[in-house]
Amino acid sequence: MNEMNGTDNKVPEVTITKVKEPGGCFSLMSPHPVTYNGIDFRTAEALFQWLRFSAHPDVQKVIHEQKSPMGAKMKARLNRALLNRGDKWDESQDDIPRM
Repeated sequence: MNEMNGTDNKVPEVTITKVKEPGGCFSLMSPHPVTYNGIDFRTAEALFQWLRFSAHPDVQKVIHEQKSPMGAKMKARLNRALLNRGDKWDESQDDIPRM
């Protein structure tokens, strides 16, 4: 039974794998600007990475300055040791920013 609507109907799922495929505009890597708490970000990926480094404003600045979503991700990757997550730094549930 579907918990959302109390029926046996399946809720359609959207799988986002690539920006240029259907639904890709919802990807963190999609080249669409977002605003969070009055701060403009070039992409949702930049916002996501920026939020992860809330205790490191210097890293946040570098991430925010990146022109591409991959640039933001790579700057975060270069600074991953600051998050103290070990080898699986990008798999930690503790590292998911809460908005």
